[in-house]
Amino acid sequence: MEVIFTKGDGRYGKLCCVRQDASRTETQMPEQGIAPHDMIHYVVEKTLAIAGAFYGQLKAGANISFTLEHNQLSRQIADKTQVWQTESMVEALQ
Repeated sequence: MEVIFTKGDGRYGKLCCVRQDASRTETQMPEQGIAPHDMIHYVVEKTLAIAGAFYGQLKAGANISFTLEHNQLSRQIADKTQVWQTESMVEALQ
C-alpha cells in the first residue's frame, strides 16, 4: 500500500492510502508537533512490522474515519492488543 502524507496550511494536512487494487481512502490530518499522529503510527507499525493496527487495517480495506469503517477482511486482521500497544507507543513518542 502506498501511504501519502501531504503538508497542508499549518492546521491540516492530508493522508491518502492507495491499496494494491488501486482503491483508496483519505482524510484531513491535523498537523501537530514535529510529526502528525498518523505519521508516527506509520513509522511505529512499519518499523515493528505490526500488521493488525491502523495501517494494517487500512491495507485490508478499512476506510479512514473517526472510528474506521471496516470491511470483513479488515475486521479479521484487526488485533486489539496490537492496536492498544501501538497507540501507547505513538502517544509516548508524540
